[in-house]
Amino acid sequence: MKLISIRARNYRTLQDVCLSFSGTYCTISGQNNAGKSSVIRLLSALFRRGSDYPWDEPGFDYNEDRTQWLKQNPPVEIEYVTELSRMDDPALISFIERIASTKLPTPAVSVRLTYTVGDTNDLKIGLALNESPVEEKAVKDIERRSKIPTSFSFTTQQSHTRNTTLGEVG
Repeated sequence: MKLISIRARNYRTLQDVCLSFSGTYCTISGQNNAGKSSVIRLLSALFRRGSDYPWDEPGFDYNEDRTQWLKQNPPVEIEYVTELSRMDDPALISFIERIASTKLPTPAVSVRLTYTVGDTNDLKIGLALNESPVEEKAVKDIERRSKIPTSFSFTTQQSHTRNTTLGEVG
């Protein structure tokens, strides 16, 4: 899987940021409080399903992770765009085609994952393959049986953890 971009809206210090990654090498640098740690958290959420590290923070908490200086409470929106290659992972591409009931005609597949969390901690997840939305049932099956992480753990105000998978990318 190749990471193409991350877009974050209202997430910590990232009020509305889109980061595009190069094909071979990428660095993250900036002044203090510029959002470097927020980017690392987003990368960790994408590439790790569970943590083996005791120092990792727990999941997402809207009240802690939203952009704090905004007077309103807009939803936090995170979008990952990745690319899967038939050459690198033909079995995963075939599996996704079968579950999503679609034939992907290109050698590389664009995968867009979108997470939206509002002030009630309701999580909506969307998945699109080559910009075509995937139905909710297929999103759940793909998440359960593949290495594409489509669920995101977050902590509510009552400090308990829950996972929710909903919706489509439109």
